[in-house]
Amino acid sequence: MFQAFMKVASEASIELPALEVTVLLALMSICLATKHQRVGLVATYIFAYRWGWTIFVGQDISFMAGYLVFGVLTGILTVIGLMTEKHD
Repeated sequence: MFQAFMKVASEASIELPALEVTVLLALMSICLATKHQRVGLVATYIFAYRWGWTIFVGQDISFMAGYLVFGVLTGILTVIGLMTEKHD
């Protein structure tokens, strides 16, 4: 299963919409300028997750399920980690 996943991921070709890339760059610039790095990290994760999702849309349901479970779990743990971390 892992080898099949790696094969799909390595042979995938993804086209990113220029508008989404522009929005992400603008959002990241604003977040860095206003010292809201955590918001920028979560926004970047959401964009990257959406772009990764487009790779697995046409694949077997097991790939989609694995990507969904792993992605959501990673997102939840990231948000929990950002919320519990000490603020300087």
